[in-house]
Amino acid sequence: MKRFLSKHSSLYLLLAIVFFALSFYFYSIGEFALFRAMRGIVCFFALGLLFYYRRQKISLFIALFLICYGASSVTTIWYENALIATWSMALNFIAFVFLIFALWPKVSLRSMSKSLLVLFVVLILFNGYLLIEFVQMIRDFTLSKAHYIFMLLGAMSVVVTGFMSLLYNHRYGSRSSLLFVFFVFAIIFAEVFRGIAYYDLTFGNSAPHIARAILILGVFLVVAFERAEKKDHEKLRQFFFKFPCSSS
Repeated sequence: MKRFLSKHSSLYLLLAIVFFALSFYFYSIGEFALFRAMRGIVCFFALGLLFYYRRQKISLFIALFLICYGASSVTTIWYENALIATWSMALNFIAFVFLIFALWPKVSLRSMSKSLLVLFVVLILFNGYLLIEFVQMIRDFTLSKAHYIFMLLGAMSVVVTGFMSLLYNHRYGSRSSLLFVFFVFAIIFAEVFRGIAYYDLTFGNSAPHIARAILILGVFLVVAFERAEKKDHEKLRQFFFKFPCSSS
């Protein structure tokens, strides 16, 4: 694991800086369509990295997450259109559902002590309450009833994904499972700051850049997780894409 990180961290850091610099530049010159598109480009590029580096297999559900999350990001270019905004939130919700499907067979409450389980539940309920309150705050800004419903569903799926990622890490307690937790919570915080930035709730012009930096971090963390060595029983749901790759 350490060898993996030392070998690839410099490349990931360089790519992250390039993506963040491009996003910052597009935002600073007022090219907001390109700024929003960069979110999707980061996701699709990460998927391309996995296809390039993974010589044998790539997890189907991770791939589907990146595809749906990237598509949701690209559609925000036209987010002011009610129908497209609804589709964007629907794709966002579906992306997290794929993560839930991936985690479902790998989580268990049996090995947890009652006190730790109570702590986990309280933590998730508190975060869920904050997310729901946030969605309620921006209810008046939603473009349609369907748009609002998918925002609520998305918030709920985020809470469930965060809870399941903690259970996953608790069960296996490995460096790769911890990478997955960092990935999930980076995406969660990126979602929160994206909402804060779009509706201009606080942090001013810093919010979109904070959201973008955390998103890029999260996306590269999932690449690191997918490429990290894992024991067979620890791997997420055993259903894979196979693709040809040259041996050179």
